[in-house]
Amino acid sequence: MRALIRNVVLPVHRWTALTAGLVVLWMALTGLGLLFKAQLDPAVNRSLETVAACGAPRSLDELVEGARAAHPGGALRLVGVEGSATRSTWVRFANGDTVYLDPCSGRVVGELNKYRGVFGALEYLHRLEFLSGADHAVAGTVALVFALVIVAGGMAIWWPVSLRGLRWSVT
Repeated sequence: MRALIRNVVLPVHRWTALTAGLVVLWMALTGLGLLFKAQLDPAVNRSLETVAACGAPRSLDELVEGARAAHPGGALRLVGVEGSATRSTWVRFANGDTVYLDPCSGRVVGELNKYRGVFGALEYLHRLEFLSGADHAVAGTVALVFALVIVAGGMAIWWPVSLRGLRWSVT
């Protein structure tokens, strides 16, 4: 019986763990790139992020109306105020399009989709958006099955034949 477990469970456990490990590595590397987004995005997207210093910014309602004029028909999702006098205010719509505005004049500085640009592409890859056709319940079920195969298979491979072996394995 022990040989059967080793010959059947070990390869399934190994390949499942290697596959899951590649996914974890993918998430770690793309997440590492996103870690520096706050520091590097103003330099990468300087034309969108940086504006002239402003003493009296316009109201958010005026800025949202300016963004709606530049992006008609879009459903409003987020408004971002960065808190610096030299940073633009951005308005994101439900489809991911983001309109950057000068908080003083209200003029549109530019537009960029959430998943475009250097950090947008990294976020697209990190969130596995290219698998958007897959249902989240299916993905969660697959992840749960992978975890169970890895844990149960590891326990079956590790479990010793005798009580004496159990004491040795635990220590």
